Amino acid sequence: MKIEKFNHGSFISLFCGCGGLDYGFNKLGFECLGAYDINPQAVASYNKNYGQLAAQDDLSALNFSIKGVSKVDLVLSGSPCQGFSTLGKRNYDDPRNQLLIRAVEIALQYKAKIFVAENVPGALSGKHGDWWKRANDILLNNGFVTTTLVIKADDYGVPQKRKRIFLVGVRGANTDIFNRVQLSKSFKKKTVGQVLTDGPKESAPEILKGIDLLIAKKIKPGQKLCDVRGGNAAVHTWDIPEVFGYVDETDILILKELMKARRAKSNRVRGHGDGDFVAPSVLEKGLGFGVKRRLRSLNKKGYVRVDKNQKVNLSHTFNGKYRRLSPDGFSPTVDTKFGNPKYFLHPTENRGFASCEAALLQGFPRDYKFIGTESQKMQQVGNAVPPPVSKVLAKYIKDILEAI
Repeated sequence: MKIEKFNHGSFISLFCGCGGLDYGFNKLGFECLGAYDINPQAVASYNKNYGQLAAQDDLSALNFSIKGVSKVDLVLSGSPCQGFSTLGKRNYDDPRNQLLIRAVEIALQYKAKIFVAENVPGALSGKHGDWWKRANDILLNNGFVTTTLVIKADDYGVPQKRKRIFLVGVRGANTDIFNRVQLSKSFKKKTVGQVLTDGPKESAPEILKGIDLLIAKKIKPGQKLCDVRGGNAAVHTWDIPEVFGYVDETDILILKELMKARRAKSNRVRGHGDGDFVAPSVLEKGLGFGVKRRLRSLNKKGYVRVDKNQKVNLSHTFNGKYRRLSPDGFSPTVDTKFGNPKYFLHPTENRGFASCEAALLQGFPRDYKFIGTESQKMQQVGNAVPPPVSKVLAKYIKDILEAI
């Protein structure tokens, strides 16, 4: 990949991964003085595309240093999101959350003019927002002005519903810098079909077999296997009796009533989760007939489960598997599981995605190289910032540097 001659400023990249966040800065002509990540395959991918700039390093160590460097213009940080993500366990005390603060400390160590941290929106919500606030407060207490940007990837030509937040700190500036310098306006949107037109660069994953194939054949573009939602986007397990077991029309009425009742506000017990167990009497009231015998049968067939209080819930309470992307729409967030067909299906073929296809949906150019096994490549792609977002961010930071 061609790198422009340096002319805008120097930077170091922390938790650099395969280089998605750095893409725009390298292309725009910022000089990378060092990039660091604990993942050896990600480091290898970074160096394959940008030259020997990245090194494997544990950035949680307090003795981090860069030989011959004492000051930089910019510090980029893509610290891990797993502790903040609403898709994970969301553990407040996840030790990886501390790495957001560690990145700020390194920015202060190298007297950076600008600091940029990227993470998932979950880092702003609830108690977890304390980590973001701590990072922000450290910057404020050390002479920075700050702002938090929320960027939607699909606004910038990435065919993906992916939202990320960026903490931007500028040393020694006035707060009006964020009024004088703005992000570029959104670009023309692209669809999944527009970026997957030529197929994978490498061998495509195998066509599914067995139960997976039976399920996939029932899922149309824009649909998913989902018992907890109605509407055209949801294909229910009872719609695929050859896999999940045969039920009659009365059974289906009961399952659909349970689908609604478990999420009804009047039946909710917990303050979290998608839905709750409900008493059979609630279903009988809604349907107008007895259901206990039918529920016992549905329990044996695996469609419902019963708790110790004899309340019932659907057995399959995931909010969507085997999601088949629509060629005319956007992809869900490309994550580290994107290659598993149990989660995501190709728009027109009964298979999952190759890592190179996931990279295209992230906005990586076709000539971008990834090192490692297919699962290691998918992990790198899923953890990356989409390069088109990086390009917009790099232009924004360049404008700030010229304005201060």
